[in-house]
Formats: sequence, C-alpha cells, structure tokens
Amino acid sequence: DYMSVLNKADDEQLSQIEQRFSTACSLAKAELGEKPFHLRQRLNLAALDAVMGCLMESTAALKSDLKGAHQELINNPKYLETITHSTSDVAMIRQRFGLVYGTLTVKENGNSVAVY
Repeated sequence: DYMSVLNKADDEQLSQIEQRFSTACSLAKAELGEKPFHLRQRLNLAALDAVMGCLMESTAALKSDLKGAHQELINNPKYLETITHSTSDVAMIRQRFGLVYGTLTVKENGNSVAVY
C-alpha cells in the first residue's frame, strides 16, 4: 500500500520523505548508539522498520531521552517477541509499531501524540 502511494507522489512529496528519512537516520546514529538494530548479532529488520518508521513520522513527539526509551523498548519481552516471531503477521506488525510509538514518543492525556 505504501509503495503505491510513493508511486503516485510528486517531487515535492518525495523530497519531504527523503528529508524525514535523513533526519531519522541522523537521530538513530546520534541517539541510539552503535548498531541499535543488531539485537542478537545480526541486523533485525523488524526492529529497524518499526523504529525508523517512528523516527520518520514522529520527530517532534520523540522523548527527550530517546536512548533510554529505546533501551526500555529492547528490554520489553513483548517487543522482543514482535521482532522475532511472525514478524510479517499484520497483528504482530500492529503490536510492534504500537509498542515502539508508545515507548519512544511522549504521551498527551495518556495517548501517544504520534499518528501511525
């Protein structure tokens, strides 16, 4: 679905996406430490997808202690399950993204301010 949206995007929209991606990469490098998506030796694509998606979409709503929030996330057994088992299952993807957004973004009235 997302790729079909990208296929229809104009140059300005693609430029905005590129900028958000660049910002997310810079944040990940600066705030999350060395190899933040290598959770058991190799790169974990499910972790990368969810965290980078959150960084791209919620830059203004991220917690000030992003490194601490990320550490909390990778210590969460529910999150670890969502990045290691049935990672392409829609219910597992929704749970994974919910955990990431809920942990890495600030909350307003008990709800994450990020929209996903």
